[in-house]
Amino acid sequence: MKRVITDFKKLSPELAALFLQRYPGGYGDDDILAFKKPSGDWIEAVELPTSDTLYLVKINQGMTDLLAYFDDLASSDTFSESFGLETEYDGATENYVLPED
Repeated sequence: MKRVITDFKKLSPELAALFLQRYPGGYGDDDILAFKKPSGDWIEAVELPTSDTLYLVKINQGMTDLLAYFDDLASSDTFSESFGLETEYDGATENYVLPED
């Protein structure tokens, strides 16, 4: 199995979605791995396994803030209202015809 150390910002949209599925409520202390780089600096990361690769996604404040934002957004009752989204399709634009120029 291939092992890759990466930053959350460098994940593809598919891997970012997988990350959010794996850690829907965020990650905890038990999920964090800490190891030293050859330079002596410490890295903290969380695992993101796929069928052929084990990604170690580095933890930074930006990623923590992003996960907190998605967690707050998903738990918000007014999410759809905030963005003017309908929760169910009512067929209102079903017969809409664009005006001719």
